Formats: sequence, C-alpha cells, structure tokens
Amino acid sequence: MTSLKDFIDFISALGSRAWTTGGGIAIAVAIATLDLIHVIPGSIPIQLRWTGILVMELCWLALWAWRSGRLVLPKAGTRTVAFCFRVDSEAERGYERVLSGIRLRLAGLRLPIRILRLDSAIIIDKDDALRFVQRQPIDLLIWGQCQYGTTDGKKESRYLVNASMARQIRTDTFRLYVNDLNLLVKGRKWTIEELNDLRDVDVLTADLVEVALGIVSIHLMMDGEADAAMRLLEQLIKEPAQVSPSSTASVQRLNDLLLNLYFQKAYAHHQAGRHPQAISILERVRPKLNPPALLVLARAYYLLGDVTSARAISAEYAGQCPDSAGAISNEAFFAILDRDYSRVEMLYELFLKVVNAEDVNLPDLYGFLVTEFGRRPQEYALLYAAGVVASTFDPKLATRELARFLKQSGRSQRRLRRRADALRARLLKR
Repeated sequence: MTSLKDFIDFISALGSRAWTTGGGIAIAVAIATLDLIHVIPGSIPIQLRWTGILVMELCWLALWAWRSGRLVLPKAGTRTVAFCFRVDSEAERGYERVLSGIRLRLAGLRLPIRILRLDSAIIIDKDDALRFVQRQPIDLLIWGQCQYGTTDGKKESRYLVNASMARQIRTDTFRLYVNDLNLLVKGRKWTIEELNDLRDVDVLTADLVEVALGIVSIHLMMDGEADAAMRLLEQLIKEPAQVSPSSTASVQRLNDLLLNLYFQKAYAHHQAGRHPQAISILERVRPKLNPPALLVLARAYYLLGDVTSARAISAEYAGQCPDSAGAISNEAFFAILDRDYSRVEMLYELFLKVVNAEDVNLPDLYGFLVTEFGRRPQEYALLYAAGVVASTFDPKLATRELARFLKQSGRSQRRLRRRADALRARLLKR
C-alpha cells in the first residue's frame, strides 16, 4: 500500500468478519501501523507522526469495537436487545433474513427497542454471555448457534437458542420469573426447513420477536415502568403474526400479564377517585376480567352513582365466585341500601364463616364501608358491617365500630344490635 486511498480501502476491509476476532484486529492494527509509517510524509516531525498514527489507530479500534458489538453505547429511553449466533456458512442467508424480519417487525410496532447484531466471535458459551450482559448496557442477549444439515432426509437450519440478562431478582419473585421465561421459550421449533424456508423464516422471526418482547415487557414491569410494559404487550398481542402452535401458552401468559397491568392501572385510578378512567380501562377487557377486577369495576360504578351497573357486575362476580366472602359482602352491602336488615344479619353471619384474606381485601373493604357511612350518616348498619369486617383482622378496631353502632342505632335494627353486642363481647374476651 503506497497511498492514503489504499490505506482507507484496507481499513474498510477490516469490517469484514475475517477481522472481527481479537487476534484478527491485532494483526490488522500492526499491518496498518507499519503502512502508516510509509504513508505519512517524512517531512512531518517523528513525534507528531507517531501521535497521528496513535490517534488514528485508537479511533479505528473504537469504531471496530462499536461496529462489532464489543462496545454498546447507552441510548436513553430505549431498551436494547442483542443477537449473537455462530452460524454455519450454509445457514447465513436464512439468519440474515430472520434478523431483517425482526427489525422490520419492530419498526412496524414503533416501540422504543433497538436491535443489535453482535459479531459471532464475542459469545461462545454462557460464561461469555454472562460477562457481556454484566458489562454492557443491554436488557437482553439472545445467543446460540445455527447449524445446517440434514434430518430425516430434509435439509434444515437448526437454531440452538439461549437468553441471558443481568438483573437483580427478588427472592419472592425469582421462581415466577424463571417460570415465565421457561414458558416463553418452551416447545418452539427453532428450525428453518429448506423446502419451507419462507414459512419457517416468518415463524422463527415471530417467535424470536415474541420471546424478546415478552422478556423486555417483564423487565419493564419489574422496573416499575407499567405504562411502557402495557404499550409493548398491547402491540405484541394484537399483532396476529404467524407463530408456531406451541406458543399458545406463551401468548396466554402475555395476555395474563397485560390484564394484570390493566388492573393495576385501573385500581390506581380508582383509589385516586378517578373512577371514569378506571371504568374505561376495565371495560376494554370486560369479558376477561378476573374476580378482583370485577369488584373494583362494581365499586367504581357505584361511586359514580350508577347503582344499577354496580349491582349487575356484583351479580357477575357472584356467578364466578359463588358463596365467597367477596360475593356475600357485596350482597350484604346492597341489602343495607335496601334496608333489608334481616338479610343483612344473615349474610354477615355467613360472611364470618367463609371469610378468607385471599378472597377479599379486608382492610380495603372496611375502609369503603366507613367512607360510605360518612356519605350516609343515617345508615347505621354500615357501622355494623364495618365492625364485622374489622373483626377478621383487627379486634380493637372492630370493638370501636361496634360500640359506635350500638350507641347510634335505633330500634329498627334490634336484631343487628343483638348480633353486634354478642360479637363485641366475644372480641373483648380475647
């Protein structure tokens, strides 16, 4: 090489895979350094000449590290997913199409996620993968090997897929986290048959997108970024991409995660008094709501003054959870509104027999009843109800509410007064 153009052509060639290993770049730098000595004019002082050579070599090393994936620069507001597969030369074309398909799908979803392709020499085994995710600002590394060969007379490319990430997982959520990851990757085909390569490339691409976005969404939830996780899952689930039949369980789990996010957001609105927003969120997925979400929806309607809808949803909840404490407490509350006190007495006796802390949020139910008494100060049966509910988790609080009921209630509630007096006496003996 005798000209600057020759040198530029030379270092451009270093971007090819032949020079992306550590040893390869060392040889390339050595050759380029020797050549630069001849390219730079001799009239330049030797100290300045070597300074220029050093600067150029450092710039090239940084560029090489960045382009090969050895150096990942952080990008604010963006999650990073990196792919690193050692691919047989015969399978290279299929791998390129898969990565291209992943980028196109994510571009269509318009999500703040970037895809990086790492040089295959970077990750050889799980130790390499662990070191990489610990040192680089990435959320997920999907890595492995792609082998080309023949199985039962069919030529195919078979992918061995692994996923690595560096995260601190709380002990109480670790098992659930691992189960979710296993569910996302379990049972997928991970192969491209040569005779069906168009179909299999689409399926493999969709599967990798589903796994990557599923894991990233779980990480967003763990980081407290519920809105971002919700947007990601909404986009992922509503895209009817061609996926393998084995992903059915995975899609169901992603649906469950999305429903949980809807519930958390609706509950936050509900607790803040933004009941129309809570109703809007939950009504979007009304047929899929679980019992706790139905309770929140019923209460939100009630607090907006729509008692008819609240009763209807409470009946729907009772249909899903018959004879549960939640269903009984709802029915007892509406009996109070109807001033059917004999029914109130019967229902709260039944409530005490079946109550389960996992079935209903008892402190929350107590708070609701006390708040309602503040809105309906002449409905003393609400104090009785609050006392009964409090007796299941705080006897002192219960005796106070029952005392208030006994002091303020009238003759029309004689049977409730006898029940309250007896319950209070039992609590005082504890």
